[in-house]
Amino acid sequence: MGILDIAREDGLEPKKVAATKGGEYHSPCPACGGKDRFIIWDKLNRYMCRQCNKKGDEIQYYKDFRGLSYVEACQKIGNELRDNPFVKRGSLQEERLASCFEPRIAKMPSLKWRLAAVSFSQYCYEQLKKTRFALDLFQKRGFSEQTIDQFHLGWNPNTLWLERERWGIGSEGKKLWIPKGLLIPTYDCTTRELVKLKIRRSDWYDGDTLPKYVEISGSMQTPSVYGGAEGKPVFVVESELDAILLQQCAGDLCCSMALGGASKRPDAVAHQLLVNAPAIVFSLDVDHAGALAYRWWRREYPRMKLCPPPIGKSPGDAFLKGIDLKVWIGFVLS
Repeated sequence: MGILDIAREDGLEPKKVAATKGGEYHSPCPACGGKDRFIIWDKLNRYMCRQCNKKGDEIQYYKDFRGLSYVEACQKIGNELRDNPFVKRGSLQEERLASCFEPRIAKMPSLKWRLAAVSFSQYCYEQLKKTRFALDLFQKRGFSEQTIDQFHLGWNPNTLWLERERWGIGSEGKKLWIPKGLLIPTYDCTTRELVKLKIRRSDWYDGDTLPKYVEISGSMQTPSVYGGAEGKPVFVVESELDAILLQQCAGDLCCSMALGGASKRPDAVAHQLLVNAPAIVFSLDVDHAGALAYRWWRREYPRMKLCPPPIGKSPGDAFLKGIDLKVWIGFVLS
């Protein structure tokens, strides 16, 4: 059932006014009324109110207008989630036979990029060590100074627009944007070379149209693996900061793999690490994107265990709410 049908169930009478995006319908808003301020795009299964700015998909509709929780909304529409992940949509064996996933080989950044990245990472590390405000941002998230040093976390104090040629990624087009914020480096788990830089913007705000996390152009398109070692269970999480926090709390028990986004997939090296791991634990953020990603991962790695954090949206949230991550991880792996 799509949003158009749900709206009709709620007594609305959406009128088709255009063929935009496969069919655009207008009606009063279930929250703030009006006449035609509520817009439904039928084929996209999305809605938006021009007055109160409520918008989203059918899950968000149930949350906004029927007062359901996220879990209740997912269960209402038959989506899979941590409390009820195994929706009957064909057998797992059938899905695996239909799978055509072939992990790609990620390309190593150029030598020029790596040299520039090492220099910039060192600069940001030094800036962090002498900037109390920035250190507090990490420490409020639970990171110790030892962890900051071990993973060479940093702070970029100014938004930069640099010539792309300086980083070996071409001289044409827009300049390279490096925003102000917390720097999170990724090192290749075998060669230990710096292959990716990501910044969590310090000026990001809810509703910002630009991303909260910005990966610096030219970075290697691979998941970030921390504590990677053959023979360790792998915790698959969404953010690099969550992955590093797991290593701080329980690096002796597991390694962690940060995808950097719920829709991202493992490359060939990450895939091999997963295949060889004694256990795989899926703990992406508890949200719509994480729920959608879960089915793909269960199909490709059928022995994977689904273990969302016991409280909050992510392992980092759980830590801040008082959960001992090492105890939790030990329980999950027992």
